[in-house]
Amino acid sequence: MEKFEKREAHPMAKYIGRLANFYGEKLEVVGYSRNELTGEPLLIVDASQTDGWPASELMPFDVVFKNCEKYYYVYTDNLIN
Repeated sequence: MEKFEKREAHPMAKYIGRLANFYGEKLEVVGYSRNELTGEPLLIVDASQTDGWPASELMPFDVVFKNCEKYYYVYTDNLIN
């Protein structure tokens, strides 16, 4: 039997499935960016119904839990309660 190392979830993972406001559009949070260079945590939303950027432009430090046609980055301030 194989043993798997138990790892703690990334703090941004708690936002997956929530909605965020992006210029008046309510978009689902489908991932997050682990890029510490941005200075602020970034969420990734499903922008398939808008003019987002394609999956081919995701960066190696981006973590996505749902494959979508297009994406946007948003801040945690954009979350809808």
